[in-house]
Amino acid sequence: MCIKKNTPKYLWLLFVVIPIPFLGTLLGATFGFDTIIIRMLFSAASFFLIGPLLYFYCKSILCETIQKKAVFFHSIPFLLFSILLINVASPPAPFGDNDFVTQIFQASNKVKLPKYFLTTCIALSNIFYSVLIIQLIRKSKLKVKEFYSVINYSVTLQWLQWLAVFFVLLAITSFIEKAYPGSEKSIPYVKQLGPLSSLLFLFFLSAFGFQQNVLSELCSEKLSEEKSIIKAEEVHEVIPQKEEKNFNALEIKMEEYMIGEQSFLNENLRLSDVSKAMEVSTNELSFFINRTYQKNFYKYVNDFRIAHACKLLKDKTYNKYTIVAIGFESGFNSKSTFNQVFKEQTNLTPSAYRKAG
Repeated sequence: MCIKKNTPKYLWLLFVVIPIPFLGTLLGATFGFDTIIIRMLFSAASFFLIGPLLYFYCKSILCETIQKKAVFFHSIPFLLFSILLINVASPPAPFGDNDFVTQIFQASNKVKLPKYFLTTCIALSNIFYSVLIIQLIRKSKLKVKEFYSVINYSVTLQWLQWLAVFFVLLAITSFIEKAYPGSEKSIPYVKQLGPLSSLLFLFFLSAFGFQQNVLSELCSEKLSEEKSIIKAEEVHEVIPQKEEKNFNALEIKMEEYMIGEQSFLNENLRLSDVSKAMEVSTNELSFFINRTYQKNFYKYVNDFRIAHACKLLKDKTYNKYTIVAIGFESGFNSKSTFNQVFKEQTNLTPSAYRKAG
């Protein structure tokens, strides 16, 4: 597995926190530990940290500000239930027993908790943070089409939305299994749904989380833009004044770069790549493209790709090329993206366009 250097710390913390309740049961069963410290650090109250950490992980890759007071606020449920478990949790039962959550949450003779109270709270916590995560992704103000010429799952964070869905599934199946011991008779495979959803959750988190680097780069570009805007304000240069700047030289360089060098054939072409070649900031280049061509970077690059694809589809020397091959030759990295963008531009599918030509 290739681990990105800028992997947010919250992802690492997630993989530390998730096994904590299991470690608490293991320590209690193997070594007979049952102290306040063990109950505090290795109790099932750690489940209340998974939702907040996943939420902060999403915020970190979406360039959202994370304040210390917000971290403390979202940690309150974990702190409260940790203190609660010090007083009410019974010693862990042998590790071989089932239903470890029930064993840890079982009240002592001193205090009695409502039946399934903590299991219900964990389920509600999971659902609450799943909703927050989905809303955060959908309401993100990052305009990815201003920075990338190809939009995939890692840019749209579609995998994180699916992860949030699995997080809800994990909560619901866990609640059903604990609250309704006989549910396996009326709901087939209910006991398998919990472990399966847990496995899928960990798989998605590890497979995609450590590979997620795209929006981290976008964060750097966004911060760079903010600094350039601040600097411009300090010298009394506001963005609207850029309209008075002559972009003729930049326009000529852009045409040479895109048409002469055919840079659009690079399927991973980004705004930052072009800005380096043009020796201008990403902020200035984005402004130039929007003002001069009345389109964002995504559409600007894909217009060149579609024009190139149309040329190849009409070229008899490419008759033996499949539609997918034509798409790859034009700078697209998938058949679905090629078909979608092509139809948006021409109102025809690539196959129909080839037949019409």
